[in-house]
Amino acid sequence: MNILGISAFYSNANACLVKDGQVAVSAKEETFSGIPYDTSFPVNAIEYCLAMANIPASGLDAIVFFEKPFLKLEKQLETYYAYAPKGVYSFATTMPVRVREKLFTKAFIKKQLKKSGDIDLDKTPILFSECNLSLAAATFYPAPIEEAAILIIDGQGEWATTSICHGHKNNIKIIKDLRYPNSLGILRAAFRYYLGLPSLSADKEFLALASEGKSHSDQTADFRKIIMTEMVHIADDGSLSLSRKFFRTVSGLSRINASAWKGVLGFERRRSGQDFKPHHYNLALALQGIWEEIIVKLARESSLLTGSVNLCLAGDLFTGDLDIEFLGKTEIFKNIYMPHGCTDDCAAIGAALAVNYIYFKQKKTILQNNLTMQ
Repeated sequence: MNILGISAFYSNANACLVKDGQVAVSAKEETFSGIPYDTSFPVNAIEYCLAMANIPASGLDAIVFFEKPFLKLEKQLETYYAYAPKGVYSFATTMPVRVREKLFTKAFIKKQLKKSGDIDLDKTPILFSECNLSLAAATFYPAPIEEAAILIIDGQGEWATTSICHGHKNNIKIIKDLRYPNSLGILRAAFRYYLGLPSLSADKEFLALASEGKSHSDQTADFRKIIMTEMVHIADDGSLSLSRKFFRTVSGLSRINASAWKGVLGFERRRSGQDFKPHHYNLALALQGIWEEIIVKLARESSLLTGSVNLCLAGDLFTGDLDIEFLGKTEIFKNIYMPHGCTDDCAAIGAALAVNYIYFKQKKTILQNNLTMQ
């Protein structure tokens, strides 16, 4: 069973080849184009995967895209409608491109794959996963367990931004979702923006900033209170609701209402290149404390809903070993797994694995040392 997984048009474009339930080869398009975070269709990565696996395009049993483009387009259209007439310029300039991308993704995939070799696309199905299902599959199927709770925290997929799932043998069931525009990713990105951190910088920069904050400072406590009472509402299950007074989600608009932030926090947004001040450190620390509380609440909810002693993690908002160590100390779960790099970069891998195990109903293979994806 040979399955080609593809991710493109968001974050790092990627391709992978899953052969008989195992990841044979995976590659990022940026490796070949030299463009950092290249989002274009991964033609070169596809050709590389087929060549390295020694499989012709005609030997593929299925092709799968990591998300459902129609759902993504629906989300974008409804978001613009919610903010209208704000964002009208962005709508007019970007939506024609987005509509073309989303409505004709399947035709575009067919056109591009024909360049990779002789393939009968009338017989080889082109399938579409959901983004969070792809991420869930990427972390669960390689784990050396038959059953687990799965927690996905991502910036934004189609509609789901955070998902609690249950994996059992070859099946994954999505139990509960937090839907856009309420998003942990948007929350964290907004604070990074206000603190003047590059949008594509490693999250370690934010953690380093928080580590300089004073935990017993009155200012840190005040920031925490402001965030919890005015900017975001956090429920006992870890779900949240962002205040539209402070957060914006339409392209073409600033991601925050800067004047509202200044009004409650008492200082302006830090610009890139400006020195960090104590209030920057304390704000970062306040959010990090709230962030960790949310993660614990989500972990507890995952345990409650699934009854599992195992937890698999995936998504751009996790930081690998740091999160495993942090959650391990809570003792909510006995075992915690997260393959290396299990963010949007591995969505193509997860989509292909999902097709192998869910669509083709293949038996899950347990490999004791299969926790790292290259």
